[in-house]
Amino acid sequence: MITLSRSLVEPFLTFSPRRDLRERAWRLWTNRGQLDPSRDNLKLAKEILLLRCEQAKLHGYESFAAYQNADSMAKTPQAVTELLERVWTPACLSAVSEREALEACLRTEEGHATAELEPWDWRYCAEKVRIQCLF
Repeated sequence: MITLSRSLVEPFLTFSPRRDLRERAWRLWTNRGQLDPSRDNLKLAKEILLLRCEQAKLHGYESFAAYQNADSMAKTPQAVTELLERVWTPACLSAVSEREALEACLRTEEGHATAELEPWDWRYCAEKVRIQCLF
C-alpha cells in the first residue's frame, strides 16, 4: 500500500516489476486532483494568473512573461520562444530514440513481447536502461 505522494509514487513507478500495479498507481496519482471535487483549484489558478498580469502591469510590463524574463539571461519572452524553437527538433529526435530504447526494454519483460510503452512504464524502463548502460 502506498499513498499518492510523489515521494512514494515515483520510486514505486521506477522499481515495481508489476505493470498492472504501476498502471493503477499512475492513474490514481495523475488523477488525484479529480478525486475530490472540494479540492478543485481552477478558480484559485485563474485568480493567480490575473494577479500576475496585474503585477506585471504595475511594474510597467505588457505581460507577466515579459516581467518574469526581464532580469533573466533570456531578457524577453521572444528570446525564450526562439531558444525553444531551436531545440525542439533535436529534442523530439532524442525523445523518439529514448522511447525506442524503452520499448525494447519493455518487450524483453516476460509477457510483454508486443506491449506498447505506456506512461506508467516510462520510469521503470528508464531505470532498467540506465542500469544496462552502467554495465
